[in-house]
Amino acid sequence: MLGLPTLRRHPAPVVAGGGPPSQPRSPLTRRRARSRAWALLRLPRAIAAAAIAGLLALVGMAAVSPRPAVFLLAGLAVFVSATAAGVALATRKLPNRRRRRTRLAAFAAGALAGVTTFVVTALLPVSDPRLAPAPVAGQRFWELPTGSRVAYVHVPAHGTPRPTPMVFLHGGPGIADMAGDAAYFGQLTRDGFDVWVYDQVGTGRSGRLADPRQYTIARNVADLEAIRQRIDADRLVLVGHSWGAQVAASYLAAHPEHVARVVFSSPGALAPALDDGSDAGVRTRLTTRQQLGLYRLLLRPRMLLAYTLLQVNPRPPTPSSMTQRWMHATTGSTTTAGQAHTAATRPLGQHCMGWASMPTSSLSRSPPARGPTHGRGWPTTPYRRW
Repeated sequence: MLGLPTLRRHPAPVVAGGGPPSQPRSPLTRRRARSRAWALLRLPRAIAAAAIAGLLALVGMAAVSPRPAVFLLAGLAVFVSATAAGVALATRKLPNRRRRRTRLAAFAAGALAGVTTFVVTALLPVSDPRLAPAPVAGQRFWELPTGSRVAYVHVPAHGTPRPTPMVFLHGGPGIADMAGDAAYFGQLTRDGFDVWVYDQVGTGRSGRLADPRQYTIARNVADLEAIRQRIDADRLVLVGHSWGAQVAASYLAAHPEHVARVVFSSPGALAPALDDGSDAGVRTRLTTRQQLGLYRLLLRPRMLLAYTLLQVNPRPPTPSSMTQRWMHATTGSTTTAGQAHTAATRPLGQHCMGWASMPTSSLSRSPPARGPTHGRGWPTTPYRRW
């Protein structure tokens, strides 16, 4: 009416589903959203880096101290500290009102997940309870001049004994069955053989060595020579199975004058100097499925951790009073076990697996060999005279 322009009202736009239209996001809002997204992406990498740092600290401390409590706590402290630092670094660009809450949640979740995963995969035993060996009737101990404490069973011959006793060397390394071996080879007593069955040092009921690096073929050969002298035998009939055949071959090479006969049953490498420890010959006899099963077993985190710790520091920790009492009650020894070193340094050594053993055996005599051979081959089930 006064010549002023008339303002027209435009209806508000309606979006599908009703409600007010969405407002365009400002550049500041978009930057904040990208910062939160990048922070969430950086958190897993920060926790993974903290886990690696913790493992390196664990291994580094294990090289200094063999005590599990020391190197495990060192690894845990570094992991927790690195996780806190990584989370703080990854969330540094978050808004102040969200930063503290996000950091606490991320740190708690990452630390708990890392510790739980490590405990479950690397610390808990893999269905392998530490059970004391069952007692064997007639079991005794030798205190050898080599420093080894060796458990043995003697099955005396029927009637007049032969001048050459039979000594059985079990396989493994580390697989002893004193009760079963004594019962089986004890049948040879009917042929006049004194039968001696013993657990090699570090195995079964025998004592453990303070330094696992001493578990060698040379140590087993020295123990066998000390045993020959202890039983007052000029010559021996040796029966070696798998790893035991390697020990028998090494003893034959070192002391041929003290070996009357030797039986190699499913032997391992009979020339240890030429054995690179890879056991490639054994693996080639496995099917692809069996090889994959073997690798799955050996690549478990617990196995890898044990192998790594033995490489950086093979010294066992000082046993606690409880461990000493348990070892004394079961083996008569108060030293700690170290036989895992042999298995760890030969990760693919499966000499005594049933599906990996050689189907043949051989009978050998060292020169000169006196007396009848009685050689009809290796006694099989049912027992045959030989």
